[in-house]
Amino acid sequence: MSRSRFSIPRYLSFFNQTVSFVGGVLNSYVFVVLGISIARIVTDQRVELSTTLKWLWIGITIYVVSTTIRYLYARFLSKNSKIEAVTFAFGGVHGAVTLALSFSLSEMGIKGTDFDLILLTETVVIILSMLVPTILFKFILNPILDDDDILLKSKRVREKMVGVGINYVRDLEISPAVKESVTFDLLDQTRKTTVKEFLAQWRGVNNRRYAFSGFQAVEERQILMNTFEKEREFLYELLDGVELSEAQYIYDVYSELLISESLVLDYRE
Repeated sequence: MSRSRFSIPRYLSFFNQTVSFVGGVLNSYVFVVLGISIARIVTDQRVELSTTLKWLWIGITIYVVSTTIRYLYARFLSKNSKIEAVTFAFGGVHGAVTLALSFSLSEMGIKGTDFDLILLTETVVIILSMLVPTILFKFILNPILDDDDILLKSKRVREKMVGVGINYVRDLEISPAVKESVTFDLLDQTRKTTVKEFLAQWRGVNNRRYAFSGFQAVEERQILMNTFEKEREFLYELLDGVELSEAQYIYDVYSELLISESLVLDYRE
């Protein structure tokens, strides 16, 4: 697949987006089922849960053992560094697949208290796999990551990039309506356009103020393409001499810019 990804790029992009969407839906479904199951168990067996904590200790034991095995595998079999092995061991949500498979046990005759015990045990594993890394990684990964958050860096880069584009459009001698429309589209990249500004643009399209045709439509499209080129040049300068680990947030912004450009290229009236 990776060696023929550029033969039909639109279809491959759509395929990747579909796989990502389906994966997100299925992952969310697991937690919906988990929440419903926990609510049923707590409601039906509140007394039994309070009298024995066997399900809690079993879940903790399984989490510790599985995390240890993951660490040993990453450290000694895969030959990763200590920090990489720890990240691999604690990263991700553990037990979600096992939880999904545990529902097949009801078809094998395991029901009632035993089945509820399995669900509660897997619930403990899943909750620990979410809570422990959240706390642990805050202290372990801080020396590796920069002080500024990746999202904050992306936001700053995006704002500077859009500023370059707006300054380019501001110096052009074009019709005011086209300039206003292009400027709004560029500001939309920063995700800061207000509802009031959006409604003003929407009303402008409805009353044909921003519904360009003929020469103005071609002019708007060409200006957007030229502006995106200026923004790309700005990102190129930022990437010059930057290590890959530090440049990832710039690549994320660059990817969004290319998608925006593809929307302009694929525009149909």
